[in-house]
Amino acid sequence: MRKNVIINLSVQIQDLFDGGILDDLCEFKDDNGGTYPGGVNRGRPEEFTSKVYGAHKVTWKIDFEGVNSQFYRVIESEITATDGYEIFTDYPLESNGNNISGTLNQSIGQAVDVKYDISFTVRRNQTREEKTFKIDPKLKINPAPFVEEEHQ
Repeated sequence: MRKNVIINLSVQIQDLFDGGILDDLCEFKDDNGGTYPGGVNRGRPEEFTSKVYGAHKVTWKIDFEGVNSQFYRVIESEITATDGYEIFTDYPLESNGNNISGTLNQSIGQAVDVKYDISFTVRRNQTREEKTFKIDPKLKINPAPFVEEEHQ
């Protein structure tokens, strides 16, 4: 069934902010059977693939684990395709800090795997220090079904 997809990025932000390794402190999941290679439940974030659909909305939600959210805040977030595809109908994508969303182009004519960058800038509220992090997972985009227009 074709549907809108929500992709969750869980981040152990305090450890990451203090110099931890991104691969060890971030994890993707989605509501449409997204996978890491070999079907395992966890892996390197850049190896995660979400199955999404042309002409449907994709929403990314960035959640902080293991820390009270009042201590850290996402002040900017962005999604860009890195394979040269114009995969979204509008740029920049809608963003309100922890959430980013966009509608995939209906004109994608065949299934395609696309790498993309998700970058997010986080502020540690107490010190106002900011750091930017970037991950490059994948979308498996399935084309929108062809709908023939009726002419009267």
